[in-house]
Amino acid sequence: MKQILARCIQEFETDKATMLEYEAVRRTFEGYPENVDKLAVLLKFTILNDLYRTMIMDKSKIADHIYKLATEENLDALLKSGNLDAVTKIRLGHGNCVIKTQKERNFYSFATKYCHFSNPKCYPIFDQYVERAIMKLRKDNYIQFPYQDELKNPQAFRDIIYQIIQKFELEDYQKADRALWMYGQHLAGKWIIPELPR
Repeated sequence: MKQILARCIQEFETDKATMLEYEAVRRTFEGYPENVDKLAVLLKFTILNDLYRTMIMDKSKIADHIYKLATEENLDALLKSGNLDAVTKIRLGHGNCVIKTQKERNFYSFATKYCHFSNPKCYPIFDQYVERAIMKLRKDNYIQFPYQDELKNPQAFRDIIYQIIQKFELEDYQKADRALWMYGQHLAGKWIIPELPR
């Protein structure tokens, strides 16, 4: 499995379109590290939402939410320190609701991505493909954790990713994300790497 994940990282990093999108998001966040400028927040949100396909329609609510967290609840300090409360604060409290039920949407995947690009050393990324890869590793007894729902808990998720980094000697959260995202894509049949088993 170590070789499979290494191959997945290589596939991610040699694909020009994938790396171009990654660099566009990385440089945008690097260019605007703080969230106290509403225009900068909107710019970061827009490029992340578009290139990482988080499918959030109401841009202004999310941008306002992140800006408010930065100006009223010290979001930037949380992000700089790697505090997982940042994920929780971003994912909820934005007022973006499902029309039929009026229940607020939980933007967990988006929140992990926003936090990751704000501080890649401290925040792993969650999405459906990473989840698929992790559940396969769990099924094949490479890693252990009790419930799939733990992946939606920021602390438990980070612990699971750290377990994967240690087990397969991955460099950091960024390499783990690349390996798991590509492996999950392969398992889903979205991006087939011919020599890898499914």
